[in-house]
Amino acid sequence: MTHQAFYQGMNIGSAATPSPPPQARAHGYNSLTYGQNVTLNTNYYLFDFLDVTPVTGQAAQQSDGSIILSPNGISDGSGYGANICSAQTNGASWSGKVFGGGMYTEIVAKWPSTTGPGGLPFPAYWMLSIDFLTGDPLQWPGQATGYIHRIELDHVQSELASLPNYYSGVDVIDWYSESGSVKIVGGITPGATTSTLTVSDVVSGAPISTGQGVYAGAGTNSTLYGYITAGSGTSWTIGAVATVPSGTTLYCLGQVSQPSNGLVNYHGVSSANYNTYGSLWVPATSTTPGFVQPFLNGNLVVYAAGSPVIQWDQYSSANPPPPIIGTSAASLTDESKFALIAGTRALWPMQIQSISVWQQSDANNVVQ
Repeated sequence: MTHQAFYQGMNIGSAATPSPPPQARAHGYNSLTYGQNVTLNTNYYLFDFLDVTPVTGQAAQQSDGSIILSPNGISDGSGYGANICSAQTNGASWSGKVFGGGMYTEIVAKWPSTTGPGGLPFPAYWMLSIDFLTGDPLQWPGQATGYIHRIELDHVQSELASLPNYYSGVDVIDWYSESGSVKIVGGITPGATTSTLTVSDVVSGAPISTGQGVYAGAGTNSTLYGYITAGSGTSWTIGAVATVPSGTTLYCLGQVSQPSNGLVNYHGVSSANYNTYGSLWVPATSTTPGFVQPFLNGNLVVYAAGSPVIQWDQYSSANPPPPIIGTSAASLTDESKFALIAGTRALWPMQIQSISVWQQSDANNVVQ
């Protein structure tokens, strides 16, 4: 999908526009281009991309203006979660707002601090490119037709499945089409898993790894069926988010994941109280690298000496796969248009007080 026109975006918030945080001002991000209020069916919508069907009650607007996701354990029924998004499907296209060109964004939210069964890292606040969400991901220049390339930028992900006092900060995942495929012999239904894949089921391609999405066709992303949740060698577990017919061959994407240098300890700050989770994205130039940084309650999250920094060179369409950490990996971030997504699973209701996006201007955003 190609978007030719850019529009002045929605700025839905209080009458008095707040001042940008210092970490935003430091990079010229002085314009509040989205937020701070979160209002269902106005600037946030029930997530309905990737064949997800929203369920009434998975998000509830509160009298204080906040939104609770998965109240009373309700989620969308697909296994994907209870999520809201700055965009929504609109026939064969979409409507809402997507963002590009760098930003500082904050979410003020709270969720229970109790652990539970393992699963995907929720509650979370992240971004996915609109071309991926609408089934038209970028074709990697110079590669075979269907060899796609896309970015996922995770601003914050809780680790409640195993670590009640930790969350993971910014994580940039560079997805591309070079990976293996698996054949589902017995079929899977949403919420179920299979760990019966045998050597004959792993059909071809580069190594499969946990966290990879599995899709209906090689490089197409037409239907997200689930995620690789565990396994090694030729035995893998798939958590389904959509019904997988018996005999279906699913394809995994390659990925280069750059986590934010480790997990963050709250150090006495409980996730059960409102906290401000910030994420700074600065694009690369011809002379300076692009990078992302996480913030907690206005403070830069500083990691131990020697921890890697997530940064990249300026994007070039001539770069061949695979993405290389420190140079080409994550560079496509600067060329992408992202929808904002916040979500959780039924185990951990997530209450969102506000979401803010600060940028230099609205020039690289799209509203339709």
